Amino acid sequence: MNRKYLVMAVAAIFTMAIIGACSNKDKNNQESADVEDTEELDDEEEDEDLDEKQEYLSQDLATFDLYGQVQYAVYHNSNDENTVKVSFDPKGQVVGIVRVDEEQKPEKASIITVDKKRIDFIAFESDDPWMTSFDYDETASGFVAPRMSMETNQMGNNDAYTYHRDKDGKLKKVEHEEVVHGNVVEDESTCSVKVGDYDRHNNWQSCTFSRDEYKYTYTRTIKYYRSDDMEEAADKTKQEQTIKNFVTDMYEKQRYEDYDFLREHCTRKMLEKLSEEYEYDGEGYAIWLFRTSSQDGKPGSEGMKNKVTSFSKDQKNGGDWFVYKFLDGGWRGENRIKVFIYEGKCWIDGVERISDEAAAAYAE
Repeated sequence: MNRKYLVMAVAAIFTMAIIGACSNKDKNNQESADVEDTEELDDEEEDEDLDEKQEYLSQDLATFDLYGQVQYAVYHNSNDENTVKVSFDPKGQVVGIVRVDEEQKPEKASIITVDKKRIDFIAFESDDPWMTSFDYDETASGFVAPRMSMETNQMGNNDAYTYHRDKDGKLKKVEHEEVVHGNVVEDESTCSVKVGDYDRHNNWQSCTFSRDEYKYTYTRTIKYYRSDDMEEAADKTKQEQTIKNFVTDMYEKQRYEDYDFLREHCTRKMLEKLSEEYEYDGEGYAIWLFRTSSQDGKPGSEGMKNKVTSFSKDQKNGGDWFVYKFLDGGWRGENRIKVFIYEGKCWIDGVERISDEAAAAYAE
């Protein structure tokens, strides 16, 4: 799959999320079958908050048309192998969007919000400069779905959908406009959408979008919070400890020298970085980025083990960035590393040197 197709496939997933938010919320007026979430029905002791079927917890949930205390929603396009997972905290705020391609490599999106209230842009670094932008009805009060979504490369090319609703929020019409090199493409196609398979929280699980010969059917799997999940989500220390253990093990056991390990735990972007930084003939990875630049141990440090001396959250960059200080053949070093957990597995998404005692000593 080429980049443009992948970008548009992911953009279509966000379009499905928004179009669903335009549809009627009254299940009694839907023609589609009401499919119960059997996983939810098995738990008879769920929090009463989960029964609030007609109220969004946050604007983020309104944007993605999700009711209840949703932990995550996974969107899948029946026409390709890509998926997008949108995760929320117990209060309904988006905490991460991860795209997984056909090679099962995850990539996290950057999310820009307006006054911490509404999502403005969603972008994946590998798709630069393409991003999905959202436009809202600023006159509306409370939680509202986007009025328009646009997939744009910010250079005169975009694909925009405008949504028209009645006073109850029911979708009346969808308008599509494509712009190429600043010129509007004549388009007489019509759009139609069918949303169905509602679970007991009134969240749709299937959505079919059609525009002339183009037809996309999306399904989404929704996982809800339970009381024990909320306690676990509130405890950030547990996740950070997992990442700390991973980085410590990786460095002290020199697992970064194992190419299979790197391919197993590095995102596509990180592998490209390691490949680009490789300074020798042929193909390889710049494994020295995880340590200092020294090829020899520090004089007088014979027998000293390589070890991580401290690990902490990166207060400057935040997000998935951490800082680890270490000893490398006696030399002191400090690196910034970006690691996130997806499906219980740690993924390295970036590494940067902060200080290198060996390099400083050689420079002197």
